[in-house]
Amino acid sequence: MVNRTDVRTVPRMMMVTTDSCTGRWITQVVKAAPGSSEWFERGFVAYTCNFKREMLGVKPETLDEHGTVSEQTVRVPRRA
Repeated sequence: MVNRTDVRTVPRMMMVTTDSCTGRWITQVVKAAPGSSEWFERGFVAYTCNFKREMLGVKPETLDEHGTVSEQTVRVPRRA
């Protein structure tokens, strides 16, 4: 879970989320925080392999080996 207090106190930091399995749940939770418009920039819902490859940098091999909703696939954008 995101510690919203820590994120809000870091100057010039913006948050961007990418949901796949949760269907925007993470974005909804973050946006419910008071003042989130100051530090939450945008949220993406990434369901397709194409989006994950093109926009998030997930390698085709990762998708082929582990699938679109695997831990290995989820970790790639987090490292970016």
